[in-house]
Amino acid sequence: MSHPRDYWNELTATALIGIGRRPALPTAAEPLSGLIAGLDPSDPAAALLGAAAATTLLLYAGHRPAAAPPSIPECDADDLRTCGSLATGHLAQMLSGTNRGVLAEWLTELVRLRLRAPAALLPELLDLGRQQTELRALLIEAIGVRGRWLATQNSDWSYAAVGDEHTAADDAELTEAWELGARPARLHMLDGLRRADPVRARALIESTWASEKADDRVAFVDALATGLSASDEPFLEAALDDRSKDVRARAADLLARMADSRLAARMIERTLPLLRKQRGWRTRIEVTLPTECDKAMQRDGIVGKPPQNIGERAWWLQRLVERIPPVAWCHAWELQPAEIVRIELPDEWRALIRKGWAVAAQRYGDLAWLDALLSQMLGSKEPDLDIGALIGALPAERRDAALLSLLRSHNRPLGPAHPAFGPLRQQRSLWSSELSLAVLDKLRWRVRALDQRSAASEWDLRAALAEFSGRIHPELADQAMQIWPPEQRGWQDWGNIIVAFDELLHFRRDMLVALHTNEPIPAQGAKR
Repeated sequence: MSHPRDYWNELTATALIGIGRRPALPTAAEPLSGLIAGLDPSDPAAALLGAAAATTLLLYAGHRPAAAPPSIPECDADDLRTCGSLATGHLAQMLSGTNRGVLAEWLTELVRLRLRAPAALLPELLDLGRQQTELRALLIEAIGVRGRWLATQNSDWSYAAVGDEHTAADDAELTEAWELGARPARLHMLDGLRRADPVRARALIESTWASEKADDRVAFVDALATGLSASDEPFLEAALDDRSKDVRARAADLLARMADSRLAARMIERTLPLLRKQRGWRTRIEVTLPTECDKAMQRDGIVGKPPQNIGERAWWLQRLVERIPPVAWCHAWELQPAEIVRIELPDEWRALIRKGWAVAAQRYGDLAWLDALLSQMLGSKEPDLDIGALIGALPAERRDAALLSLLRSHNRPLGPAHPAFGPLRQQRSLWSSELSLAVLDKLRWRVRALDQRSAASEWDLRAALAEFSGRIHPELADQAMQIWPPEQRGWQDWGNIIVAFDELLHFRRDMLVALHTNEPIPAQGAKR
């Protein structure tokens, strides 16, 4: 018997049966056999008690130590400095829920300054990244080498466990990491590889494509949006025949962003005959609705039920116009975008065609078309397009200029009736000092025209103020408070709005100053 517990059971049985019927001790294995070898077999009772004593000692004190767990590799050194204690305090506040809406701004500035988050808060940041996927790219940079090492110790944090080392890994290492990784880690791996070596990233997807679940295939197709190029076209064309409708839709959407793709060519061939430029005493566009949506059109993404108040054939036409490169109209009609958008359209199809052009301009990033559509909308008293969406499609450095132009195009206070009110609320980027000052000037005009009674019903303005305080340039925190007359600060329901507006702006200013100075928390009692 190899285990002392088994030998103890045999001794117990011998004692119960009696040494008169079973005088000999059971045979034992090492190390028990060595312990009982010296017992006197001529006295069975003494030998039994001696064997029981030896076995008891072995059971209590003779266990072999368990195998040591695999050693955890040490964390590599990090060449980034940790942010100071004052900045750490701001981060702790945001992680606890106070002013969390500006965490992305804090992380962006932290990364820009080549600092890293404090070690004590890494678990909370990694937990946050599980829920807020839009923060992951920033978090992975902000947590530094230590944070990415820590992520390897917990499968829940696997999205951050993949570092840049995969871009330099050999094929065998990369394949193993891809096949064994959880979806978040694989998606992060794809993101890094698509930026550095998009062909290699797509090859990973293709290597396991046939065995992937539908949800994973959808996510992997979406990942191809990074670094999208003509080399991805054969794979995406094949995905148009995937068994999952969501995969087919995503593949069609990506192909419809590539002006030279076969899908774009097929769409151009279908769509150009439906809109014809007619010359007469003035140029106009004649519209013909498609007669059917055949299987080939459905394969290319013309699917789905039309929204209310639009017919099926009109819906097909809008979807077709949305999916062809807008420059195709310039080539077909030998006109510039600014000239095309001024051509007369039939009243019943005007909004539909213009919306299709706008979506196509955003999809293909055609700045000439975006500028042409925006210019016409900025001069219109009743714009029929989503100006905010058009502005959002502009490069970041041009958005503020467009918003500023829209803001100044109407001489009225900033409220729900102002054309810039909605677009300003739509944009999530931070504003320049110039745009911030212009917004504050228009807000001052608006809030100073309010009395306590009318202010009670300004729900849209109150909601907007909470959003604007996260976008106004933080250097203007003190000036922003000057828009409020003293009496308004004590109004019922508005007092809290004003306080929150002020506190968030000053918090943003202070947190950025703390990051730039990277100083410790001042001594207790020191002034801010």
